[in-house]
Amino acid sequence: MNALEIDHISFSYQKHLALNDVSLKVGVGERFALVGPNGGGKSTLFKLIATLFIPESGRISVFGSDSVAQAHVVRKSLGVLFQAPALDKKLSVEENMQCHGALYGLRGAVLRRKIEECLNQLGLSDRAQQRVEELSGGFKRRVEIAKTLLSSPKLLLLDEPTTGLDPLIRRELWEYLDIVNLEMKTTLVVTTHMMDEAERCGRIGFLNEGKLLATGTPSELREKIRGDVLVMSGKSLVSLKAKAESQFALKWQEADGELRAHSHEGRVLMPKILEALGSEIEAMTLRRPSLDDVFVDLCRGSTV
Repeated sequence: MNALEIDHISFSYQKHLALNDVSLKVGVGERFALVGPNGGGKSTLFKLIATLFIPESGRISVFGSDSVAQAHVVRKSLGVLFQAPALDKKLSVEENMQCHGALYGLRGAVLRRKIEECLNQLGLSDRAQQRVEELSGGFKRRVEIAKTLLSSPKLLLLDEPTTGLDPLIRRELWEYLDIVNLEMKTTLVVTTHMMDEAERCGRIGFLNEGKLLATGTPSELREKIRGDVLVMSGKSLVSLKAKAESQFALKWQEADGELRAHSHEGRVLMPKILEALGSEIEAMTLRRPSLDDVFVDLCRGSTV
């Protein structure tokens, strides 16, 4: 039995198709990243898993329980961290935890023990009596994660958990997610548009315009692009691309203000391109394929 099974799910907002025949499986104890741009369908899929929406077609099951027919069972298995904050800023960390625990029927000594355990796991014990409004963004996010763990969820959904956090706090937050996954044995499904975060997961799914383009380990996905990646920039990418394609048998793609092309002979071609187009080129590099390269190719239909 898998922690999560999504079977041919489709969902629309009026005439806009947000999810188009999406299917994937996440194993028990796995750490899975769902990667894609804003508007790609990630948050919609999370809302369907969390039983907030009902699929138009297809089926979702969480530890074998159907998200529609057995929604009450699914909810007991889930912890959900959405992008929007869900803390009362005027209450202390502990008071927020108490309110959330009460919603799950936790009371008395059991609730106190769970709060102590969760705050300790996420390095928040010394912040228990501090008002949430006094905490930094990183600590607020930790409190939200601790809150979701009160009910001992078997599956934790985290919708872009590091949005708005600086690089150092992002790294610290992922260290705590390591604890949740490895020590607390919680299955994690994380949405992100940051490839460095996706790299921290065992498997990745690329979702764009409502379609699941590919799934696999980071290594498996990078293997979809063979050879080297040539990257160059110039004052006029339109002119540079036209001249490069007319002189060299490569398909150049524009992404993030650069031109990228894949080649099995990158080291041989690079000096030739510089010699031919040097006056047009501001910078040029040669590197191995990244997950960004794979995602761009998948979105443009050039990777099989």
